[in-house]
Amino acid sequence: SSPIAAHHITFRVWDGNSRTKFSEDTGFVSEAHSIWRGPFLEPLSFEGQGQQALMLLANLYQSMCGGSSSSFVSLSKSLLQVMVRV
Repeated sequence: SSPIAAHHITFRVWDGNSRTKFSEDTGFVSEAHSIWRGPFLEPLSFEGQGQQALMLLANLYQSMCGGSSSSFVSLSKSLLQVMVRV
């Protein structure tokens, strides 16, 4: 028999400044992925150039002043953290 998977709840972090796209068909999609018209890309490796690419994308994602499209959708495990802007 299969082990029972643990269930976790997360909350979507979204405000008036969010550039994440939402539709009933696809749900939440990062802005960068919403404008991509090519085929789905393979997941990036956590080593070598894949790690460097992930670090670059994460840095752009965390930037409060950058104009770059985010490659990530923000989630939080804490409802309080989502409701209270720090």
